[in-house]
Amino acid sequence: MRDISELPTFPLGTLPTPLDETPRLGTQLGLSRLIVKRDDLTGLALGGNKVRKLEYVIGDVKARGADIVITSAGPQSNRARMTAAACRKAGLDCILLLAGDYGLKKHVGNLMLDEILGAEVRMIDAPDSYSAQALAEAERISADLRAAGRTPYITEIGGLDEPLVDVGYFMGGREIVEQCREKGIKPGCIVLAIGSGGTHAGVLVGIRASGCDVPVIGVSTDPGAVQRAARVRKHAAALIDWLGLRFELTTSDVFVDDTFSGTGHGVPDEPCIAAVRLAARTEGLLLDPTYVGKVVASIPSLIERKLIPAERPTIIINTGGIVSLFMHTESFAHSATAVV
Repeated sequence: MRDISELPTFPLGTLPTPLDETPRLGTQLGLSRLIVKRDDLTGLALGGNKVRKLEYVIGDVKARGADIVITSAGPQSNRARMTAAACRKAGLDCILLLAGDYGLKKHVGNLMLDEILGAEVRMIDAPDSYSAQALAEAERISADLRAAGRTPYITEIGGLDEPLVDVGYFMGGREIVEQCREKGIKPGCIVLAIGSGGTHAGVLVGIRASGCDVPVIGVSTDPGAVQRAARVRKHAAALIDWLGLRFELTTSDVFVDDTFSGTGHGVPDEPCIAAVRLAARTEGLLLDPTYVGKVVASIPSLIERKLIPAERPTIIINTGGIVSLFMHTESFAHSATAVV
C-alpha cells in the first residue's frame, strides 16, 4: 500500500470531526439510534466535506510550485467556494470556471462568497463541469498563464484522472471506523449524499481497507442511480489501484438510491424541505437542502425497503453545504405572528 503519510498536505480543517448522537431525530425517522458525522464542522469557510480532499490537493499544488489553481464547477458549487478559500489560506490565486445554470440568476450563496474570497470567476459555455468543453477551456487558460510566467494547476475538471482528490475521504472513512471502534458503535449502515461520486468512493474504500463491511448507501442528488453507481465504482477502482490496495469491491458494495432525487440537483422539494425542518426542530441541526436534506428525507423509505436495519445504529455523514439554505428562502418562508 502507498504510504499516505508521505503525501504532501496543507492543513485546512479541524479534524477529526465528531460523531453526534441525534436521538430525537432518529426516533422521528424510525431508527433506534441515529449518529451524525459532523463534516459540516471542518472549519474552513463555513465548513464541508471538501476540506478533506483540498488538504491533499493544495499540498500537491504547493509541492509542485504552482501559484494558481483552476477548477470547474456549477455556479452554486460548495467545492468552488471551498477551493477559493483554500487557495487564499495557502497564498494562491484561483480561477473558477462555472458551468451550467443552477443558481446563475442569483448573486447570492456560494456565488457571492466566491467573489468575497477574491476568486476570478468565469462563466463558460459548457453543459457542466464534467464536460470536455470545461477541460478544454481550462487547458487554454493554463497555456495563456504559462506564457505569462505563471505556474497553473488544473484540478477536478471532467476527463482528468485524479485519484489524489479522493484520498481525503479515504482517510475520512478510516476515521469513522476508528471512532466507532473507540466508542463501541457497531453501525448497521452509513448513509451519505452522492453528487460527483468521489466522497462515496473514498469513504467506501477507506472503510473496506479498515476491515469493516458495513453497507454504505449513497443518496443521489439527481435521477440516475445506475450512472451514479458507475461513477462511484470508477472513482473507487482508480483509488484502490493508485493506493496499491489488495482487494476489489463487488457490485453489491456500491449502492445508490435516487428515490428522492426526482426534482434534480439543487431543487428542494416538499420531502426535503420537511426533512430540513425536522432536523432543525428536533436537534437544532441545520442541514443543506441540496445534499443532506435528501439523505434525511430518504431514511424512512430505506427502512421500509429493508435497506437500513432500524434496530442498529445508522450513521449519516453531514457533508455541509449550509450556504445553499440561503438560496431557497422562499421554500422556507413563513408568516410571523405579530405581538401586540
